[in-house]
Amino acid sequence: MTSPDPTSPFPPIPERGGRIFVLRVWHEPATLPHTPVWRASVMHGAHGQRRYFDSIDDCVEHLYSKCLHADLGLPPE
Repeated sequence: MTSPDPTSPFPPIPERGGRIFVLRVWHEPATLPHTPVWRASVMHGAHGQRRYFDSIDDCVEHLYSKCLHADLGLPPE
């Protein structure tokens, strides 16, 4: 692990054992009144594969699954 930055409010990032994701969230116009539609995509940093989600809940479930997979010590999918 690199030396921590004493001015950073965040804990140091371990050099291995973590997962990197790029998360994108956006709002789309509603097709029905008063029904906001939020979409999300996640790009996996290790291999650049991108997945799209119809809801924030689906995206969070996917990320949770990936983190649980990592907690079990399994290699990235």
